[in-house]
Amino acid sequence: MLAQGAVAAVFEQKLSRWADGAGGLATACGANALALGLVVFEDDGRNEIILPTYRCRSILDAVVASGASPILCDVGTDWVITSATVADRIGRNTKAVFADQ
Repeated sequence: MLAQGAVAAVFEQKLSRWADGAGGLATACGANALALGLVVFEDDGRNEIILPTYRCRSILDAVVASGASPILCDVGTDWVITSATVADRIGRNTKAVFADQ
C-alpha cells in the first residue's frame, strides 16, 4: 500500500521518468487508478465501458463512479473477453474495453 507523502512522490517521479511520462499519481488501489483513468473521457452522459462479467465488483464500481454505463460482456473458455464475445457489445458510445490477459 502506498500512502501520500514524500516516499510516494519520489515513486511517482521515478515511475514517470521510467515510462517517459509527463507525471504520475500513485493510488491506494487499482479501482481508484481505473476511476482516475476514466476521467479523461468527457462525460456526455452516454459513455459506455465494456467489462467482463467475471471481474471483481470494484471494477464495476469504478466505471459507475466515473459516470459511464457499464456494458457487461461474456467471457470465453479462458475466462477473458475475446474478440468473438466483445464484437457485438462495441457501439458508438464505447469509450473503453477492460480486458484481461
